[in-house]
Amino acid sequence: MAEQLSRRERQLLLMRASVRGAWRANSSLILLYSGLVAAVTLSYLAQLLVPGFTQSGELTRTNFWGVVSSIFIHGSPSHLEANVESLFWLTLSVVVLAEVNRDLFAASSRTFLFWTPFLAAIVSNMAFYILAPQATSFGASGVVYAALGLAVALAFAGLVPELTAVVKRQPLSKAGRFKLEINLLLSVPFAGLAWASPGGFLGVGTGANVFVHGLSFTICLLLGYVYFTLKRHSIMILANTVPFTSAPNP
Repeated sequence: MAEQLSRRERQLLLMRASVRGAWRANSSLILLYSGLVAAVTLSYLAQLLVPGFTQSGELTRTNFWGVVSSIFIHGSPSHLEANVESLFWLTLSVVVLAEVNRDLFAASSRTFLFWTPFLAAIVSNMAFYILAPQATSFGASGVVYAALGLAVALAFAGLVPELTAVVKRQPLSKAGRFKLEINLLLSVPFAGLAWASPGGFLGVGTGANVFVHGLSFTICLLLGYVYFTLKRHSIMILANTVPFTSAPNP
């Protein structure tokens, strides 16, 4: 006779099944971020093999196109590794958040979720180019911080119904408690660190790091929260306007 699973083991099995299901359901978004990782990796190989490739891609005063190309340029293997690893964990976090907040995520555009961090990083690079034209900037960390801002925005927007219920002292279902815990786990540490230690959160480095990281994160945090909040309102309006048809009497 098979041994019964403990409550903790059942929770772990359910969580793993949930992550696998979310991974399959959001494969298009995963492929897009995987493509970005492949692009920055291939670009770094080109930096090693092609003379002048690095200088032609950096954001400098004489290379305005660097607002885009500098995202794919990295200064060292450790620099590349840090950004690729961050993108991996962020993608995994977004997959989990997508499953927990499946109502918001299902109504959201995959195009918005992928391109918004990328465009936020470009806007931040443009602002840095204007404010510090003599400086040099490169690296995908602007996209990393922008994606982090979008993930935190999704978690914050997903917290609203459960936090409202807690404030009103309404009971939460098991699914509601799980959703509350995951959204808090994947948002509060980053938000708390950003509030308590902005320098530590944004990263120690040049002014380019602090400025581009901070602006990219802020753009996606605010834009993402507004976007997901509007999506929630549209879902509620749709739910309230769908006509109810009673079953015919036998």
